[in-house]
Amino acid sequence: MSIIDINKNDIIKYLIRKSVLTEKQISIIYNRKKGIKVSNQSKGAYYRVLQQGKQNIERVFYSIILLEILNIIDDRKINTLKALSNNLEKACDINNINIRDVINIVDNILDNLVNE
Repeated sequence: MSIIDINKNDIIKYLIRKSVLTEKQISIIYNRKKGIKVSNQSKGAYYRVLQQGKQNIERVFYSIILLEILNIIDDRKINTLKALSNNLEKACDINNINIRDVINIVDNILDNLVNE
C-alpha cells in the first residue's frame, strides 16, 4: 500500500473504530513505520502513546496465539483473514469504491468467522 492519510481513508477509519487500537496509536505507529515525522505533540506524549500502541499490538498477538492453541481459530480462519486483509489493502487505493458495501462484506465475513 502506498503512503495514505489514515484520517481520510474511510476503510481504515472503520477498521480503527472496530480495533483495540486508538486512532492516535495507529497514526503514530504507521507514520513511524513509514518514516514520516509528525511534530504536533510533545515528545513525552508521543512516546507514551507509541508505547501504549505497541502494548496493544502485543496483546493482539498473545490473543491470536491463545485462540490458536485452544483451537478457536485455525489455519482456514487465519487464511481467510489474510485474504480479506489483502483485498482491503487493494480497496484502500481505489477512489470510487462503495464504502458501505465494503464494510458490509467485512462485517459479514468476520461475523461468520466468529460464529462458526
